[in-house]
Amino acid sequence: MRKTCCCVRSLAALLVLLTACPAGNAGSVALSKTWVKKHMNRATLNAVNFTVSFSHERANPVGKDGDDGDLHASGIAKTVGLPMVVEVVNAAQQDAAVNILRTKAGTSTHARIAGVWRLWFEHPSKAQQKQFDPIPDPEDTNPKHVFEIHPVTMVDTKSTLSSFVPIPKFEAYDAVTAFEYYDKLKATIQASRRSLLSRRRRPSTTTRNSRLNCWAIQWRWKTVS
Repeated sequence: MRKTCCCVRSLAALLVLLTACPAGNAGSVALSKTWVKKHMNRATLNAVNFTVSFSHERANPVGKDGDDGDLHASGIAKTVGLPMVVEVVNAAQQDAAVNILRTKAGTSTHARIAGVWRLWFEHPSKAQQKQFDPIPDPEDTNPKHVFEIHPVTMVDTKSTLSSFVPIPKFEAYDAVTAFEYYDKLKATIQASRRSLLSRRRRPSTTTRNSRLNCWAIQWRWKTVS
């Protein structure tokens, strides 16, 4: 999960948070107009009450690709209103934060989370996810989701800013490989006055839903030669 909306200003702000991902996965998310206006120019969310459902027991191993040393936790935050995960990077060096997530997992108690929010279409649901609709309880640490707080900067009172350093022994893709991959992904955006709908799908056709009570944007992803 490491692979790194309607005036012009708000569009740019949300695009920063939309990260390229595999074109084969379909999915869409509708964001609340009120929520977008509040957060569109902010890179981080602070003091999010996150009810921890599941947490990894330990950090991911360190190697290459997904073996990135992160620790994942799933849960529900009413102020986010979407299925979501949080990720502590370099988690082997963040015992205090990791222990809070592990201890609170499955107890119906929340942890106060701060960190960078993003829309990340690596594990989307086939059904549309609409912000502030009822959220199903996660069944594991990786529910179908597009919303993440990753990287985490604070868990309760424990800062994780010291995790923002190179990960020893992690083999990251070089810039040439990574950006060549991203350049082969195409995103198109369509916004309406009433809705903001983020969608990635294989067909090139675009659909509208004017009944959504949110303000939004639509993405269609496909691999191009």
